Amino acid sequence: MKLTIDRGTGEVVAKRADIEPVLPATGGAPGLSRMVRRYARRVAPLGRRVVGRASRGLTRKRGAGPGDLGDVAADAQRSLARTDAAFVDQTNMREDVTEGDVTYEDVALTHGYESQVMRFELPGSAIRELVEKQLSDEPGEFLYSSGLRVEPGRIALADGRTLRPDRTYSVAANELLVTGDRFPAFGLRTGGLRRMGTDREALAKWFSGRCGVGGTGLEPVTPCL
Repeated sequence: MKLTIDRGTGEVVAKRADIEPVLPATGGAPGLSRMVRRYARRVAPLGRRVVGRASRGLTRKRGAGPGDLGDVAADAQRSLARTDAAFVDQTNMREDVTEGDVTYEDVALTHGYESQVMRFELPGSAIRELVEKQLSDEPGEFLYSSGLRVEPGRIALADGRTLRPDRTYSVAANELLVTGDRFPAFGLRTGGLRRMGTDREALAKWFSGRCGVGGTGLEPVTPCL
């Protein structure tokens, strides 16, 4: 892989990758294997660090119940970005979280891509479009949300306010989701995009501050550090 980086901004301005076929009989490259083992030993203490505890398993499966992994990830990103709402793509989570101690390695496996969490402004009408898409018979790709609840005749924010289509609200979502074309409603955002950290960082901070995932969702308890 070849990356071209702007020295002034640190941003990647061009990238190119060539995929070389590796046959099973070829075996691994000794030098590369040694490097992988060396770095695995260096990051092992970080991976073993306990950031929280789950009193039950959390699954990526849609409809697993209140407080499933998608809900937790959305809550974590909304907390990190301090927004009115947050959306998480179901495919962004790569692994489930099992019952018991949650380590940084578990968090890293869940958010393997470590995407940037963006904060931006979105009209209430666009948020309603995203929510209603999930309630349709054929929602396509599913989004988890945080800070929103559907009630008879309205969509409400976490503080009880009714979502107004003519008002603008702060929203958090990962960069790939916001800048992609799978959900056109994100293209209606106003202003710019502000990076707030990564989805992995958000989930680790969430577990560090709130442990003990109960049967009805997350229960606030003392941090598990």
